[in-house]
Amino acid sequence: MYPVMTAIQINSRNAVAGTPGSLLNRSGFNFVVKPQNDSAKKHSILASGLVALTFLAASMGPAAADTMDIRRADNAVSLEAGASYLDYGETVKGRTFDTETGWLPTVDVGASFLTDESALYPMLRNIYGRLEGRVNVGSTTYDGALQNGTPIVGSTDNRIFSVALQMGRAFSLDQPILLTPFVEIGYRHWNRDLQGIHGYSETYTNWDAMGGLLAQYSPDSRWVLSASGAAGSTFAAGMSTPILLSGQAFGLGSEAIWRTDLKAGYLITDKIELTTRAEYQGFSYGASRTKRVSRFRGAMEPDSSTDQTTLLVGVSYHFF
Repeated sequence: MYPVMTAIQINSRNAVAGTPGSLLNRSGFNFVVKPQNDSAKKHSILASGLVALTFLAASMGPAAADTMDIRRADNAVSLEAGASYLDYGETVKGRTFDTETGWLPTVDVGASFLTDESALYPMLRNIYGRLEGRVNVGSTTYDGALQNGTPIVGSTDNRIFSVALQMGRAFSLDQPILLTPFVEIGYRHWNRDLQGIHGYSETYTNWDAMGGLLAQYSPDSRWVLSASGAAGSTFAAGMSTPILLSGQAFGLGSEAIWRTDLKAGYLITDKIELTTRAEYQGFSYGASRTKRVSRFRGAMEPDSSTDQTTLLVGVSYHFF
């Protein structure tokens, strides 16, 4: 969070005048210049590619019957575990002054389905759906500064909960390959709790809407390889903290979000599949308006960006 009025300094824990307040001073004015990602360019390139591949998929015929191994993999429940690398930064005028970085233990659960190609009603054939939930819990390294320029390097406890629902329709490109254009709605909740004398907590939430494409290939009867990409926008984003006056929260701007995913699955029995997955997701929040945090002082939430890389291994149980 970024201070905008400095008549009186307060401490976020005990409200003693004249002491550095962690909420107001944590962001500070000790800027560290870091290279910034051109998120708009990434979003545009990925979106253009997805649109082209989606039209290609739509021009193909419905999924072929001999893609059975892919169909089994898509009609399953899954449990995965691993770690996510969180790289979060807050910026003012292109300069980063507040970062969180580190690996977080991760657990992911999901369930998916792909309807039969011979369903009674044509509109219900080859319909794909997936519901996925993820939990990241652990500590990251905070790197920032107080308002007086004193640098702070500390630890932050993190709890991130996210859920996403995908719906699409599968098409065959070539045997045994399926292309599935999909739409997705997601929700993310991040509790960020800085430890130590200047500690305080923040909770970030947002929804997102994306369009994407899933490509699946089965080189033989035991392997299914998958790649997917999606892009869209966050919306209804906000940040709340106990330091704000009662009932207030920062409204954050809607920005681009994108994700890429690679997955490999190997059948050890007719029902059990071992999986490994690598995923990258990036998104941003726009700056908030100024809010009052005391009678004499206000603050605002600056622009921020999040890059999260996730590595998982897991097991799936096939319905048929």
